[in-house]
Amino acid sequence: MPQIDKQRDNKAGVVEVVDLALVFSQRRICMNVLKQVFGGKYNDEKLVSIVEQAIAVDPLLQDTTAIIVASKKGVIKLTGKMHSDREKERTESVIRTTLNTANLKFDKIVNYITVA
Repeated sequence: MPQIDKQRDNKAGVVEVVDLALVFSQRRICMNVLKQVFGGKYNDEKLVSIVEQAIAVDPLLQDTTAIIVASKKGVIKLTGKMHSDREKERTESVIRTTLNTANLKFDKIVNYITVA
């Protein structure tokens, strides 16, 4: 009889460990979903890459190589020089539209571009 009880206890222990592993796994999945929905970290590298591409291909923006794009914690910072206020405003508009279309989360755009 004692041998049977030990086997039963071992099986119960294994089941408990498996159950705990499933609980932790489900909890991790839930946390990842919550981060995505309610504000996980921003992907600053991807934000910069997409923004640089978006302004580079816009036909209404001239010489976008003079624009420096940086992002920290979802705050996109634009610096550099453009030829007109219209281009400066267009740059920000292109960025917002592109990021919203790509469903990329960002906090805000800080536009320090000067007009020369």
